[in-house]
Amino acid sequence: MMSVVGTLYSVLLGFLVICAFNRYDGCRVGLQAETNALSDLFHLAMALPAEPKQKIQDDCIKYLDSVINDEFPAMNEGKSSPLTRKTIDALWTDALTFVPKNSLQSNVHQAVLNTLMATSEHRRDRLFILNPGMWPVLWAVLILGNFTVIIFTYFFGMKNIKSQMIMICMVSLMLSVNVYLVVDFSCPFDGLIKITPDIMIKQRTNFVQHLNVPSED
Repeated sequence: MMSVVGTLYSVLLGFLVICAFNRYDGCRVGLQAETNALSDLFHLAMALPAEPKQKIQDDCIKYLDSVINDEFPAMNEGKSSPLTRKTIDALWTDALTFVPKNSLQSNVHQAVLNTLMATSEHRRDRLFILNPGMWPVLWAVLILGNFTVIIFTYFFGMKNIKSQMIMICMVSLMLSVNVYLVVDFSCPFDGLIKITPDIMIKQRTNFVQHLNVPSED
């Protein structure tokens, strides 16, 4: 019975850990893709006339500032930032109001819109991750299985009570560590192994250096 219960629970626990990690890793990759798309947008704006170029590039820096300083702290609490939404809306406004005057500007403008669309999609994907990673029934099965396996260890009587207590503690510790991984990976922007905006901070520094203006930091 211990073998059957342990095997079934280990399969379920391993499956949940892998699913939670894939969720975490997908969010990390999505943040990289969002930053890359914004970098492409920043550089595509260089082919535009001076006024729309400056507006779009300034908007890119403001967007990074808003995500770093406002949205990431809000995501730690499971929320999004209204200021960041307004910032990306300003990006869309500046991009859509520009009227190309030749074929080169028209091609660049189309590329700008496609890149801005990708940036918006990656942000929506990032915010979607804020939703609960698992259904409550799975959490109940996970916790119930954890207690069941620990209870089964008490049916193995040993002459040395200290050895049995050490065995039970080690089994409990291993199960608890795996459950903790499921919990932490299910909340990518909170916990000890949370995703940080370091890549966006580096990208903002690159933008500022490119414009040759002093950083606000």
